[in-house]
This record gives sequence, structure tokens and C-alpha cells, in this order.
Amino acid sequence: MPPSGHIQKRPKPKSPVPIPLLFVAFSIACIMGLDYINWKTGGSSVVFSWINRPKPPEEERERPMPLAPQLAEFAAGRTIPGLTVSQETDEDGNPRIVLQLPASELSRAESALRRELGRQQGTIVRRDKVETASALLITWHVEAPAEEKFSLLFSCPLEKAEVAVKPETKEKAARPAPRYKAAIIIDDLGNSQEAMSEISSLGAPITVSILPQSRFVRETAEMAHQAGLEIMLHVPTESLNHQEEQNPGEVIIRSGMSPEEIRIIMEDFLGRVPYIAGVNNHMGSKATQDEALMREILGPIRERGLFFLDSRTVEQSIAYELARDMGIPSVYRNIFLDSIQDEKTIKKRILDLFLLAQKKSPAVGIGHPFPETLSALKELLPLAEKYGVELVFVSQVFLKQ
Repeated sequence: MPPSGHIQKRPKPKSPVPIPLLFVAFSIACIMGLDYINWKTGGSSVVFSWINRPKPPEEERERPMPLAPQLAEFAAGRTIPGLTVSQETDEDGNPRIVLQLPASELSRAESALRRELGRQQGTIVRRDKVETASALLITWHVEAPAEEKFSLLFSCPLEKAEVAVKPETKEKAARPAPRYKAAIIIDDLGNSQEAMSEISSLGAPITVSILPQSRFVRETAEMAHQAGLEIMLHVPTESLNHQEEQNPGEVIIRSGMSPEEIRIIMEDFLGRVPYIAGVNNHMGSKATQDEALMREILGPIRERGLFFLDSRTVEQSIAYELARDMGIPSVYRNIFLDSIQDEKTIKKRILDLFLLAQKKSPAVGIGHPFPETLSALKELLPLAEKYGVELVFVSQVFLKQ
């Protein structure tokens, strides 16, 4: 036992971990935590960079840029002489890239774009070709992954071959100018590029009227423009016999629509067909008798400085007179060339148009892209001069009507 009066001190227990070591461990834990948070939120990491970063939710992932604008940017960057690139929307609401370039550069442009498209796996391309006397049109219909659809339109004007002047040409030039005028309009275009090609090959000043909801709106307008033809917008309007029901789903301007509805439709239609000089009604035996409706249709036409052609699908139409009252250059149809689809009858109607022009110049005839009509025109248009009739565009006659 220890001596009395002496208190023995117990030794202090030693700390299991030295304090400096705890401080170091705490610091490392803080650094690791901050590094983890930085990695988790997408930043750089020293420790966790070797771990696959968690994928963000589907809606937060960066979506790849659509192929159409990529291709337009690629085309615009090519050093191809005479190439201009523009973008628009086709009648189905899909992107369309329009490339205007010399025909001599077409092969080079197609090769470059074909290589670029080849980089995209799963891309399908369908190529259409239409050639007229004045233009070559190539359309690529592209279906890319992720259900992306768009088209490329290559528009190449063709140089006209020079023709040697023959002796009889000089004699022909010396003949007196025709005294009478007649205009021929072909309606309902836009659904057949072949029909447009045939009209261009007639070599006559035909005015073409294009349906705004047709399949080949832009292609048809480009072909007509390259051929030097005059272009009109063919506005679908309500008929008395419900003819419009043959095409369910198409937008028709009808009686009873509000002014706002008509304005929206007209603005849409006018924006679909490029190069237009005027407008005429498609169907419309009911609509053209409705003064309030026709005023709303004619308003945007007047604002754009276009002319109006009353197709006169009904004798009671007030459209021509109303357009004149509103200060719009206007004309009306005199003869339907092919209300009967018989080539012999159509030929007679064409000659009737020439005879009418002799009595009432100018005379206006409307036809359609029927094979019988195009065949009859090809045969008889050269006879116009023998009747003393000059074939002209609609815009060249309305002031005299």
C-alpha cells in the first residue's frame, strides 16, 4: 500500500488518433465531397472523372441539330460559281432547300451533297428529274433518321440555243403586226410536272394558274418562271354544286367565313406560290356571287398590286365588276376551251377564241392540263397569226378590257 497521506495520480489516457491527423482526414473528406458534387453537376473532377457520368433525363439531353439546316449550311459554304442557297417550307410543312446554279455546276454540287449525306446512316434519298426547254429541275426527297423529312431543289436555267436566221424569217418580220390579242390560261396546275413541261415546250406566252395546295407547287412555279411564262394563284372558292367535296381536307374559302379567317387563308395561299402576277378563282360559282366574301378575297390582291381574273364559273358572278370598282386591274374569261374533253371540240373552241378576238379584242380563254387540250394547243397555236391574233399574257390585256 502507498504511504498514508500520499495520493497517487492516474496517468492521462492517450488520444486514439492524433488531432493533426483528424484535421487532415476532415480536409480530405471536404475536398472529396466538393469534387463529387462538381462531377455530379457536370463539371470537371479530379477523383471521379474515371466514372461514367450519369445521363441527364431525356428532356434535358442536348438534341442533335436537324439535318436540313446542316445541309443548307454545308451547301452555302461550297465554292461553286453561280450557286445561291435559300430555305423555305414546302406545301406539307417540311423544310426545302433551294439551290439555284448553272447546269454546268450541277454534277459538282450533287456529288458534294451526296458525300455529305452519305455520312448520315439510315438516310434515304429519292431523286426526281424534270427538264424543259429552258430549265432543268432536280428534286431530292430526303428521309433522315428521327423521322426527319425535307427536300432539295436544284434549279438550273438552260441556255437557249441560237437559231440561224433563215431568209423567210426576214420576210416574216416584215409582215404587219397582228391587230388582235388573245390570252390563254391553263388552270389547275401543280400536281403534274410533266404537264408543266409540255406547256413550257409550246413556246407560246401561256399564263399558268397554280393551285396553292397542290403537290408540286414550288417546282411548277420554278419551271414556269424559268420558261418565262406568267404565273397566277388559283384560289379554291366555294361552288354551288359542292365540287370541292371531291378533295376532302383541302382548305376552301366559303361563304359565312369571318373576315379574319379569309384574310389568314389568303395570306397563306399568296405565300405558297412564288412569282405570281395575278389571281383567279378555282370553282367559285357560289363564292363569286357573294359580295362581302369577294371583298375580303380581293383586299390582299389589291394590297400586293396584283391583277384579278374572274374565271366566270357562273354567269351571275359579280367578281369582275367588284374588282374594277376596288381599283384592281381585272379581266374575265370569255371561253372555256375544254369543258368537253374531246380534242376535236377543243380545237374548235381554240379557233372560236381567235375569231372572238377579231370581234372583241382582247379575248380570254381558259383550259386545263388535259392531254387533249395540250395536243390541240400544240397543233393550233401556230395558226393564231393567220387570224391576225397575237397571243399575250393576261397582264398585257386587262387594261383594255
